[in-house]
Amino acid sequence: MRCFKCGNDNPNNALFCGTCGANLNENQVLQQAAYQQAQQVYQQQPVYPQPVNPNNQLQPVTYQQSTGLNTNQKVIIVVLLFVLLGLLCVMLFGNKGKTLVTRAKDNKKTIMIYMVGSNLESNSKIATAEIEAMERANVDLENTNVLLYTGGTSKWHNYVSNTENAIYKLTTDGFTKIETYPKKNMGDASTLSDFIQYTYDNYKTGKYYLIFYDHGGAIDGAIYDDFTKDHLSLEDFDKAMKNSPFNSKNKIDAIIFRTCLNGTLEVASVFDDYANYIVYSEELTLGSSSSNVLGYFVDSVNDISDPIDIGNAFIDGYNKQMSEIDLFESQPVTYSIVDLSKIKTVVSKLDDYIKTLDVKTYYKEISTVRNRLYQYGSDSTMYDMVDLKEFILQTKQYSTGNSDELIKAIDEAVIRNNTNLSGSHGISVYFPYNGGSEYLKYFTNVYNKLDFSSNYTSFIKSFSSAKGQTSAFSFSFASNNFSNTENEVKLELTQEQQENIVKSGYVVFERLTGDRKDYYKIIYESNNSTIENGFVSTHMNNRFIKVYDEDTPDDKSYIALVDITRDGVNKKTVAAVILDTDKDILDPTYMVSSNLIIDDDNGTPKLGNMELISRDDRVQGVIYDTSDYDVVDIMESSPKILDKNGKVIPLDDWTYPKVRYGVELKLNKAKLEYTNLDSDGEYYVLFLLYDYNNNYYLSDIIKVGE
Repeated sequence: MRCFKCGNDNPNNALFCGTCGANLNENQVLQQAAYQQAQQVYQQQPVYPQPVNPNNQLQPVTYQQSTGLNTNQKVIIVVLLFVLLGLLCVMLFGNKGKTLVTRAKDNKKTIMIYMVGSNLESNSKIATAEIEAMERANVDLENTNVLLYTGGTSKWHNYVSNTENAIYKLTTDGFTKIETYPKKNMGDASTLSDFIQYTYDNYKTGKYYLIFYDHGGAIDGAIYDDFTKDHLSLEDFDKAMKNSPFNSKNKIDAIIFRTCLNGTLEVASVFDDYANYIVYSEELTLGSSSSNVLGYFVDSVNDISDPIDIGNAFIDGYNKQMSEIDLFESQPVTYSIVDLSKIKTVVSKLDDYIKTLDVKTYYKEISTVRNRLYQYGSDSTMYDMVDLKEFILQTKQYSTGNSDELIKAIDEAVIRNNTNLSGSHGISVYFPYNGGSEYLKYFTNVYNKLDFSSNYTSFIKSFSSAKGQTSAFSFSFASNNFSNTENEVKLELTQEQQENIVKSGYVVFERLTGDRKDYYKIIYESNNSTIENGFVSTHMNNRFIKVYDEDTPDDKSYIALVDITRDGVNKKTVAAVILDTDKDILDPTYMVSSNLIIDDDNGTPKLGNMELISRDDRVQGVIYDTSDYDVVDIMESSPKILDKNGKVIPLDDWTYPKVRYGVELKLNKAKLEYTNLDSDGEYYVLFLLYDYNNNYYLSDIIKVGE
């Protein structure tokens, strides 16, 4: 059988051309149709629709025999032939298959994984763990292609080289390299589109899935290349997909983000013309040196091909990993499956709703809502992402628009919302508040390049402008009344403070002695203070933690405990340095981390897993098991918080001693216990209070017990 596209001869029973990959059945039909049409034109056999009589009976048609061609007729024939050939060329060769769909009509599937291991791999071996997990999975390789594209990572801990880009195919012998390229920028749109095109040209299946693996940055994009420091912006994603074989007539079945924070409406709106579904997370996603999300995923897709089922399999794989590395469920989980065909409706309804949200009249109320909304990635992050539905639910009273239609559109778009956060509904949105002016400028530029809701873009600009014009209050707490006992401190607020302070937290200090008498050791920090009846109050009964070595039980010391509850999830942490063991789990041989404090069934605190603190602007997202280590140094935070006149210094100006202090313990000997404050110590409380515009105020320090 001759291929009409490239002319190559193929066996008669061949489905696809061995040279160019064209679908022989489809292009043979086109070839035959073209031949017949050309013959009809040449023989002047006019092709007319059959006339229909009132009784819908076909009538015979009589053709008049041609008596020959004149010069004009011959010219018309030649022109028509060229037009016909031109149309066929467009159909067969043009626009990278965007008109002629050559996908196989079967349930076989191809999974593309675009992987930049970044410092997740170079520092923590997480990408290696994921690759090894896939190699161990029981994948039906006859019906499932798993292709892995690697690059952009400074150091791999397996057979992948950091001097090249490569495509690997999962085989019975593990991942086998099938293509090698000079080192390319993984943050370049063409690198991604080339990978997709290669896969589509060489693996004809009925279903296609694309997984992005690396750091994610909400509307900043994802895939951060170690070498170029470039990344795939939302504009880059759109460009890559435009230059791929996937489009509105030939959609990829699902896009999956194994990244942090990319579960946004803006990200979904970029992909809605190119894919049917998207699977992503509003919040941070976590991994470990034994990560197995992709292994669990590919091991469970043998008998399924529906994109929703595929999305469920991926989320279930993530949940299974989290059950193994987060034994006490202290981490938020927010994966969702979104129907991209519904996204244009969501954006349209948002556009209608947001133009009626009266910022001018209700700025204070809207700002108060924003201040209290759960922000993904922590309150200090630059990304400023909040849940879209929760934002609408809490602001609809300040709008004359139809919030019900928008909420309905969101609910219809979110196929599955897998979360342990009560205020997360599956789609986040950028709402600038905490990030600072430099990030606002940066992300406003991102918005200017998006085909997104024009009214929402105007809203965030007008809201941010109003926020910038609203100055902080000149609150002084020197004359505020307070009361306290050894377990509770209450600060009375003035009427003005009550009207404008919307949230608060507090810090408990132990005053040091000797040559460190000007420093105050932090022993407790919490956002769980209560504002009611004109008072802000602490909750300190049995809240502090002391640590000791079981061999020296009388030598106990307070450690700095951060006790934060956000949207129903409580997380207790301490600053720590873990010293490595001879197991050589990490490189370098120690890590700075926040130690998860968990409570066992008896209410006794103990060291849980270790969460790696970010070493750069991107969240690390790595959890380690303390059982893999021998020694922990729990660091002490002891700032100088008062000036020479005894007034509280602003947070940014707190100074710390040059020599850092801490408690070093053998992990198998470390014991922790809850306790109240000692009766012979000197302790102080400092309240942090925030107004509706997110300006913070520090109370005077209040001595506990006086």
